[in-house]
Amino acid sequence: MNNLGAGEVASVERHVQKQLRHFTSFNFGVKVALPLVFSTCLLAIFVSVAAVLPPKILAHSGDGYVTYSRVIPELQQLVSPEEAEQWAADSLVNILSFHFRDVEKTFGEAKSRFSKSGYRSYVENLERNGTIESLKNRGGIVTTITKRPFELLHAYRQPGSYGFFKFRAQVLTTVYGAGEPSTSSKYMVIDMRELPRGAGHHPLEIINLYGTET
Repeated sequence: MNNLGAGEVASVERHVQKQLRHFTSFNFGVKVALPLVFSTCLLAIFVSVAAVLPPKILAHSGDGYVTYSRVIPELQQLVSPEEAEQWAADSLVNILSFHFRDVEKTFGEAKSRFSKSGYRSYVENLERNGTIESLKNRGGIVTTITKRPFELLHAYRQPGSYGFFKFRAQVLTTVYGAGEPSTSSKYMVIDMRELPRGAGHHPLEIINLYGTET
């Protein structure tokens, strides 16, 4: 720079300072701004994905069987302790469906949905007026989901809505017709949900039944 005049030196210094400012700005963007923008984008994606993920699972029994004593605490997260105790005491044995060879009709709403109390009243009425005995004599199939053992697969309750849970139960199917009734056993996966209170509904109802291996 000894060959440069004072004005030229000042001009070079200004140019160098300008380049340093550009480099500093670029360096800040690479080291600070870009990671910050990237992190913000990742956070936005995470929040969006979390919003559509399934609700938190409250209970899972794996492949082993669980008894009512272990299931009741999970049910109490969906209903009151009294309702859970009552449901655990007598519900599964009352889930019945009737299939008949002549009309292939299923009474009530078994296999799709029904309220426990409403369906039980319906079955009791059929028993009182002799309909069930008559249908057995005509030949048909009676399916009973046993009380225990059964396997709780999962249960959850989405904030602001009603609860859902799924379990697997043993199902006994009795075929009536000529000769002695024939009974077979298999397991069935059952989806249930919590109902709004009132309107004569039990707080839990079946929404899906899935046949599984014998």
